[in-house]
Amino acid sequence: MKRSNLWLLIIFLISGLLYYTFIDNFSSTGNAVKKVSVFVERAVDGDTLELKGGERVRLLGINTPEKKEFYGAEASNFTKQLENQTVYLETSEKDKYGRSLGYVFLNDKLFNEEIIKNGYAHFYSYADDKYTNQLKKAESFARENERGIWQKSENFGCLIIKELKYLEDGKRCTNKEQIILQNFCGTLNVTIKDDATHIEHVLIQKGLFEKNYSCIWNDAGDTLFIWDKTGLLVFERYP
Repeated sequence: MKRSNLWLLIIFLISGLLYYTFIDNFSSTGNAVKKVSVFVERAVDGDTLELKGGERVRLLGINTPEKKEFYGAEASNFTKQLENQTVYLETSEKDKYGRSLGYVFLNDKLFNEEIIKNGYAHFYSYADDKYTNQLKKAESFARENERGIWQKSENFGCLIIKELKYLEDGKRCTNKEQIILQNFCGTLNVTIKDDATHIEHVLIQKGLFEKNYSCIWNDAGDTLFIWDKTGLLVFERYP
């Protein structure tokens, strides 16, 4: 091979390597991805960390229960293992509260995935990225093995969904969303939740239960969770 051609080949290979390195350091939204080593001072709750210096990080792709909800305390305790640890943080943006949004690696393991896999969180994301399939598989594993938030209530089977209406008129909030449930057992004290952070505590008497909502259930896709104090009663994901 001529020396000039060899140099052209070397330049081409280096350019390709730099290109793919550049692309890999961008998120699916086009934002630059920062990969840094950080020190975790405390776990605020199951899915939020406070770093040395006061910066807060919201873990992407997951949603853990609030501390007072079913399995909320357990989720917070699980995340406390990150306290006083130096971890690897991959982040690309901040949320409206000023928190960094990102993925945490501890001992070369994706901690976001470990939280879901052990049943301390469910998968929750606005947009797919390179970790989406990994996190979805972790959720499927936890659900199939009834880990954590997926363990069935002693009253499992008491409630069934008769209908879940999630469409309203265009983008208007018209109070036309509706949940219709059938309770075959006695009075149930339950928590109703969507994929995000809409949480409601309700007493459901034996018989038919109907409740209207407005701009809670996402038209493009959402999840209905219902728990009592002993576990999961209802899970329905659409579309």
